Amino acid sequence: VPSVFYAVDSVTLASRRVLQGALPKLIAIACGGLVLCLLASVRLARSVSAPIDRLSRELAEMADAHETGPLLTPEATSREMATLVETFNRLVGSLSSARAETDAAVVGAIRALAAALDARDAYTAGHSERVSALSVAIGRQMHVSESDVEVLRLGALLHDIGKIGISDVIL
Repeated sequence: VPSVFYAVDSVTLASRRVLQGALPKLIAIACGGLVLCLLASVRLARSVSAPIDRLSRELAEMADAHETGPLLTPEATSREMATLVETFNRLVGSLSSARAETDAAVVGAIRALAAALDARDAYTAGHSERVSALSVAIGRQMHVSESDVEVLRLGALLHDIGKIGISDVIL
């Protein structure tokens, strides 16, 4: 039995010497590998985050401008980013058409209210449209911005809207 322990002990001593010699090399290899992985991770993160940051900045600029503006152009950074930009551009296009339809519906509703108001009295028929046309002409002569001219046009169409709630006898 003592010889078995001696054989195991001699193997343990021999392996311990080999391990003591290899351990600093293994630690150096592991540290080098970790440093390389860290550098590769930083580079990969930057290459992935740069297009996303650019996309975020452009989206923020569009949101701040309240315009659908020029659509984004896909870069050759990755297929995923190109797909994301393409999807975003389709979304912006559908939002633009939905906004145009909504604006047309609002203008139609305002015109219908103005027509209903003008229909109450033959004497004032077309009055709201004439006030609107004159208001737009004056606004343009004053060099008012086009968005403000549009507000002026719609407001002028509705300038007598309060008459709808007043009885015909009083009018």
